[in-house]
Amino acid sequence: MIDVPVLHVPFPALMNPHAAALGPQLQGWLLRSGLATPELSRQFERARFDLLVASLYPTAEPDELRTMAELVAWMFVYDDHFDVHRLGASPAKAAAAADRVSAVLAGAPASGPLMNALGELVRDRLSPAPAPLRQRLLGHLDDYCRSLVDELELRASGRIPAPDVYFDLRVNTFAWPVLADLAEFAVGTVLPAESRESRDFSALLATAGRLMILIQDLRSLDREIANGESHNVVLSLQDERQCNLPQAIELAHQLFADRLTEFLDRRDAVLATSDHRSRRAVAALEHLLSGHLAWYARTDRYDRADGLESLGGTDDLIFEGVDR
Repeated sequence: MIDVPVLHVPFPALMNPHAAALGPQLQGWLLRSGLATPELSRQFERARFDLLVASLYPTAEPDELRTMAELVAWMFVYDDHFDVHRLGASPAKAAAAADRVSAVLAGAPASGPLMNALGELVRDRLSPAPAPLRQRLLGHLDDYCRSLVDELELRASGRIPAPDVYFDLRVNTFAWPVLADLAEFAVGTVLPAESRESRDFSALLATAGRLMILIQDLRSLDREIANGESHNVVLSLQDERQCNLPQAIELAHQLFADRLTEFLDRRDAVLATSDHRSRRAVAALEHLLSGHLAWYARTDRYDRADGLESLGGTDDLIFEGVDR
């Protein structure tokens, strides 16, 4: 077991009061969508994606919470297809999968359980979202799927990206813009473009994204090393600095501390000049950071370093019914 420092943020970790119903709802979604297998259902129960979403979005109402849980679960299932022992060595299949996603997001008929589930989410579950937010969210979801192609191509090259290159790619492979959009969906506040794209708020949003990536990479490091994954900020720092693993972990921990200080400074700057919508958006970013950390105490998804456990075992969830 690799020794990783304990991470903290100065915001309380809250739990959505509707969390108890979310686990059974997700299992029902798996059944309705045709994704349920005994193995996938068991892994969902162990990973506790319901508690992840309830921690990230503690103020969301039941309908919005369920929609977000289904979308986040869909992304986990999609992403796990591209683990190193599955389709992770095939950028061409990742590109074909991204093409299928783009078509469904544009309104084309879906086929196969995973794409049908996405089509239902886009058509029905996300329809109440205000049009500007829905359009932005679907664009970011498309970016997320496309970014996995870039990640697989980089992995196939055998190169470990430099930290800045890694962060630029990871912000999309982590689906940070999607998670941030869902925060607006959760609180019922859509930031005007001029607020969201302002220098102070866009910098705050970017800093929060880097913190989320650092949390993820430090907490999943043991599992990823055991399974041959090289795309992790710790490994990127180790390669750049030519240091040993404990030194690279300490560098990543210091980077987390620096980015947290930066986040707090940028948050105060935004709050000093913001309206009520921006203040709610800032609180939502704090919930994302504290909720993400809290989830790792409730899931064992990243604690098992003896073997990679993905959500499913074949590529049929993406390509079922497609002539390959």
